[in-house]
Amino acid sequence: MLQNAKGSDEIFRFSIEGSLTDCMVGELREAILSAIVRSEEIEIDLSRVSRIDSAGLLLMIDAKLEALTREKSLHFVHYSKPVAEVLEQSGLVEFFAHPRWGRGRTSNR
Repeated sequence: MLQNAKGSDEIFRFSIEGSLTDCMVGELREAILSAIVRSEEIEIDLSRVSRIDSAGLLLMIDAKLEALTREKSLHFVHYSKPVAEVLEQSGLVEFFAHPRWGRGRTSNR
């Protein structure tokens, strides 16, 4: 579920709360693609993601690649423990690393 969507001409920020799984991917994909089209920079907070599966991880990869293709900046920030674990297990930590923060920002949880 999307929470606290905020947009401006410079950056579009929102957070995902709950499960980032197969049942939520369709809704989230539309919202993320819409943000990529409208904004130059998108920041998605994952600190409240309680569960992530392969569909959620694929959504993250697809969104990042779509942003890169359109020469937009998309960053996932504040990884929850489940997200951080999936990124570590999949070897994708560096792919999602934000240039200003090195290996990525994680939640303090």
